[in-house]
Amino acid sequence: MITQHVIPIKYLSIALVCTGLLLLPSAAEEAKYDFDHLSDGFLPKRDEWVICLNVCYPRVGAGEGSNTTQILTIGGGAGGVFRPMDKKMFSGTENKARLEADIQWNGPTQEERSTTLGLTVNDEFKSKPALPLISPRIGLFSTFSKTKNAPANHLVVIVFKGGKEVFLRAPLPESVQTGDWLRLRLEMNFLDNGGNGRGALLYKNLTKNEASFSPSGLDGIDLGLKELSGKAAQPSNWNAWVIRLVNVAANGGSGFAIDNLAVSSD
Repeated sequence: MITQHVIPIKYLSIALVCTGLLLLPSAAEEAKYDFDHLSDGFLPKRDEWVICLNVCYPRVGAGEGSNTTQILTIGGGAGGVFRPMDKKMFSGTENKARLEADIQWNGPTQEERSTTLGLTVNDEFKSKPALPLISPRIGLFSTFSKTKNAPANHLVVIVFKGGKEVFLRAPLPESVQTGDWLRLRLEMNFLDNGGNGRGALLYKNLTKNEASFSPSGLDGIDLGLKELSGKAAQPSNWNAWVIRLVNVAANGGSGFAIDNLAVSSD
């Protein structure tokens, strides 16, 4: 007589995991940062944030519109701040990596107003902050085009190529209204384009409760990774946030507020 032993599914699964025979899908890696734990006031010298790329005084305070949590913005001037991330996020071989930020559109301007987010290598950037050390950045940009005699309002990706910053622009969607919060996402494939990487910028309007991302029109972007300096040419070394804020004093008011920084990969 042959005796059959039936092993319950849950125990079989455990056994297969322990022996490496059951391959479970890997969880997405993610790192986030928001300003909710910070009180109102200037950001530099708090929670490891340091001024860079010209002196500026961005402030933390309550947001307006559909995001009333603590956010970051600037009154006037141009500069940046950076802070180490809690961990390195990338191996450098990802074909599905993402950089995200929530940025509020607060209307067109006569002079430059912009807010952008990128990543950098903390030790090198801390020693000598420089644009070639910053990964491709995403953000909002506004100015007044004198040649076209009209506002120039854009979603932007900024890459470093040919020894300078190159602004890649997509028109701000006509549906976006003053006060709307947009979530921008740069999807990146580090291995494509001969190791220079390729990317696409997506967006969704959080104020209008859009559930899914839409293409911005910026896709097939040459990320120019090999043109970055030092360790920054390898995404595996990116381990710090960099926020660049500009609001020419003549504009008055505040710059584009930013919140909910995030990086992730599959």
